[in-house]
Amino acid sequence: MSISLFSSAKESSPINQEPFMTTSRVSMDDWRDKIRGPNELMGFLQIKPGSRIADISAGDGYTTMYLTREAGATGKVFAHNTPAWMGFIRPLIKDRVKDGPLKNVEWIERPFENPLPKSINNLDLVTNVLTYHDLLYMNVDRDKMNRVIYQALRPGGRYVIVDHAALDSDGAKVGHSLHRISEAFVIEEVKKAGFTLGPSSDILRFDADNKKSLAWKTPQPRTDRFVISFVKPK
Repeated sequence: MSISLFSSAKESSPINQEPFMTTSRVSMDDWRDKIRGPNELMGFLQIKPGSRIADISAGDGYTTMYLTREAGATGKVFAHNTPAWMGFIRPLIKDRVKDGPLKNVEWIERPFENPLPKSINNLDLVTNVLTYHDLLYMNVDRDKMNRVIYQALRPGGRYVIVDHAALDSDGAKVGHSLHRISEAFVIEEVKKAGFTLGPSSDILRFDADNKKSLAWKTPQPRTDRFVISFVKPK
C-alpha cells in the first residue's frame, strides 16, 4: 500500500520548503528543509496531539523538532542518540537549545542495541530517519534493536523508517560506501521482530537519482528516499 501526497513522484515533484512554524531552529535547518521534506513527512505520519514518540538516532534534533511540534503540549518525544556519536552531536544539540529546551523532549544516550529503557513504553510512534544504513557498518545487533523497539510500542503503534534508497541488487552492501540501503532489505529485516508491514509513501522519491552516488556529504544532495512503516499487531 502506497500513500502519496503528490499526483506523481517524478523528478519534478516539489518539496514544500516552508518551515512548519517550528521553534529552536539552527542555521542548517533551512537547507535541510529543501531536501528532507519535513512537511510531507509529518503529513504522512499524521501524529495526534498527545502522542508518545521516540526518535531513534535523533542527531541534533532536526526531525525531533517537527515531531514535538505535531505531538503538541500534551505529547512527549524521546530523542535517542548513541553515545558513540555524542562527541560531535552534543555541540549541535547545544546550538539548537541555546535559546531554551525543545518542549516536551527528553534526550536519551543509549547504544543502538538497547535504545529505550523499559520504563519508556506504550509509544505511539518510533522513527528512524536517514540512519538505519549506518547500522550496517557499526557492528550493531539490529535484530535486538528492533525487538526493543517492538516492545516499547503499544499494540497498533508504528515504526517508521526513512532512508536513502540503494539499488535492490545492492541490498545491504553499500551502507558504508554510499550511505544507502535497499527498501526490500529493511522490510525483510524489521519484520523478523514481529512487525507487520504498514503503509509506505513515495513523498520523498526522486527518480533522477541513479542510486549509485554517495548520499551523505556536504552539501547533502537530494536523493531517492523510501518511507516505510511497520505496525505492532493489536
